[in-house]
Amino acid sequence: MPIYRQDGKELHAPRLPRLGIVRLGIKVEGTRKDGSTYTYPKATDYFVLDDAPGLKEIFGDKPTAIGPIILPSEDEETISEYYRYYTNTWGLTCIGDGQHANRLVDLTALEQSGEQKPASHQSKKGRVERQQVSCPCDLLDKKLCNDTLYLRFAMPTIPGFGVWQIGTGSSNSIKNLMGCIRLIKSLTPSHQVTGIPLVLKLAP
Repeated sequence: MPIYRQDGKELHAPRLPRLGIVRLGIKVEGTRKDGSTYTYPKATDYFVLDDAPGLKEIFGDKPTAIGPIILPSEDEETISEYYRYYTNTWGLTCIGDGQHANRLVDLTALEQSGEQKPASHQSKKGRVERQQVSCPCDLLDKKLCNDTLYLRFAMPTIPGFGVWQIGTGSSNSIKNLMGCIRLIKSLTPSHQVTGIPLVLKLAP
């Protein structure tokens, strides 16, 4: 029997072994007015498989379709949509569902101001703690936090035991993907998408 948290979710949810990441864009370098440089994501019209070498060997450098894929389950480990806030120092610093969020809070800032501010590069180890906060918050208004969907899928015809992951923060892509999954479920007797061979396509 699993142990459950106060929010009803499993304390130690199953984690599928990840074989690689399929990306929908590349990082390019830009220059600020002061001459300093920075990187930002740029969408591509093909799947980027640099972090999925097992797939790149099969599908090439710039595939627009990958398959057959199979979704291993119906739970959020396979299809996971949350508000997510990342920092360079702490990684995934805050994750929320639109009502509640699990945030890595800076305890020093909490003692000084009473606010559950997210940990930053100035936060010290041992002075941060996971706490529940309201969601959404001003991080979303400032576009520091984003609605992100991760899809994890298996490929039975490709060597390796585990799943590949693809993520998107595009509202249209999330709607299209979730709409396709809902349609597939409605057309199956079991109303499930698990185990059905599918093809993942990137199209305009």
